Amino acid sequence: MEQCRLYSWELVTKSLVWAYRGPVNPRLRKTYGLLGYPGLWYLHHGDVALSWEGGEMQAGRGSWVLVPPSPFDQHFSDDTEISSVRFILNGLSNSCLFALEGPVVLRQVDQVMVRSCAELTRNCGKYYKGRNPLALRMNQADICAHTGIEIAFLTFLRELLRITDLNGIRLQQFDLQDPRLSRCVSYIKNNRLDRSFTEAQLAKVAGVSVGHLNRLFQNTFGQTSRAWYEDYRFNESVRLLESSCLIKEAAYALGFSSPQHFANWFRNFTGKSPSEWRKQHAWMSYSAGTES
Repeated sequence: MEQCRLYSWELVTKSLVWAYRGPVNPRLRKTYGLLGYPGLWYLHHGDVALSWEGGEMQAGRGSWVLVPPSPFDQHFSDDTEISSVRFILNGLSNSCLFALEGPVVLRQVDQVMVRSCAELTRNCGKYYKGRNPLALRMNQADICAHTGIEIAFLTFLRELLRITDLNGIRLQQFDLQDPRLSRCVSYIKNNRLDRSFTEAQLAKVAGVSVGHLNRLFQNTFGQTSRAWYEDYRFNESVRLLESSCLIKEAAYALGFSSPQHFANWFRNFTGKSPSEWRKQHAWMSYSAGTES
């Protein structure tokens, strides 16, 4: 497994989206996946056929399938029961840490991995109460319950990374050799998005000029510091829109002066307004048995 400085791993964005066990929603047995999160499926019953640009595969009962954030077609049999865990695991380029071209069936899955997945779905299952699993973060729970879910998720993630390493699945190149970039990424991720952002502020954090700052970002990430920041803000906007947060609240939380300003910015990324995007994605509780 790749070795990195501890301070570099601390900059990974990792968050649980949902963990669910049950039958596949009938509306989602044959559909096109668009959610943009990596995930892990375990098929307790039934089978699934998957296809994507450049490949296709089938998996049956007892299979563990690692699915990428990129789109693919899924066709589940009617009797499928599944454990589905979706999560965010982004490297410093604001994209998934797993280097996947398409879904992969995992081998050498041991009982430690099995127990960690079962514990996570069991912890989260207490808080769905018939609601869309995407709304997990919006359900009521005390701090002990939240801590239990966080511990279960991090344990699951540790075991998943171990198993993917055994299966030869690469992680994106990650380690930041330049501590100035580490300071910049940490500064962005640890500051609220409703505060103004300027490249001059970030250059001051790095201790370089704005021109030198952008050369550092360009050489490492292939984009300027402003573009990196906007990609990060877009990912955060998607997380807010997938919750029950009002669009107006999301706009101000992301630092926009008005919902209209937010809508115009969001449309540049997706071709849709936040409300249009939310309506399109509202039903897509990926491989979940509950209705939205």
